[in-house]
Amino acid sequence: MAFGLNRAELIGRLGADVTVNHLQSGGRVANLSIATDESYIDASRVS
Repeated sequence: MAFGLNRAELIGRLGADVTVNHLQSGGRVANLSIATDESYIDASRVS
């Protein structure tokens, strides 16, 4: 299995405290809510 690096920049305000859950395999998953006031529509995907 190949592993890569994914990057995302999230700009906004947190809606609640971040929760981190631990998986049985040893991994971790973070859950968060974020509020933004801007949106983007890809014009090439609109018919």
